[in-house]
Amino acid sequence: MRRDQIVEWLPIFLGILFLIVPLALVWNEVPALDESIKLAPNTKIVREFSTRVSHDYDILLVFNRPTHISPERFSCLLSAPESFEPNRCSGIAKELTFSWKVFDGSEMVAAGTSTQTTFATSHPTDVFEREVGYLAAKRWRKYRLELDLQAGEDLNASNPRLTISVHPDYGKGDDLFFFAGWAVGIPMLLGGIVLRWRSRRFPPPPVRHFESDMG
Repeated sequence: MRRDQIVEWLPIFLGILFLIVPLALVWNEVPALDESIKLAPNTKIVREFSTRVSHDYDILLVFNRPTHISPERFSCLLSAPESFEPNRCSGIAKELTFSWKVFDGSEMVAAGTSTQTTFATSHPTDVFEREVGYLAAKRWRKYRLELDLQAGEDLNASNPRLTISVHPDYGKGDDLFFFAGWAVGIPMLLGGIVLRWRSRRFPPPPVRHFESDMG
């Protein structure tokens, strides 16, 4: 490739690169697993999933709270820990308990129960996330989750889902990096395209060589 061709293609190549790298970071944050599930007593769920980065992955059960159940009561039904309010769930039967294991091949690499995890909720949308546990995952590995549930079928009205995704702290700063990459990449790509178009539309005149007649 000639030098002038390299000059023409370099801005286009760099522009595409600045656009692709932020997209790759966003792709890493796509959930490794996100699917609807059906709950019942003595339910066993076995799922395989693949990871893209070496980081902690959150395993969650996600519920949409029915409007006729208060947030406080619904969190009790999901066996939310009561460490800060020991008597908050007195007299309310727990509808959900579980134990879980994660395997890398035949090796168990993580495990836990519903009594060992915390609880989180997003009040503005009434979406409740019941933490199952977390996995300190390695990049590009395939794992198997085995989840044993004791759950009331009434919880199926809340559209339960099982999700596994990289912990939110992985993406800190990604928004700024994403917009910075696109802010640089788009003008560079467009500038490279315009430069190449101009060089084809208005090619430079050929260089003429003059020989002097000394005789």
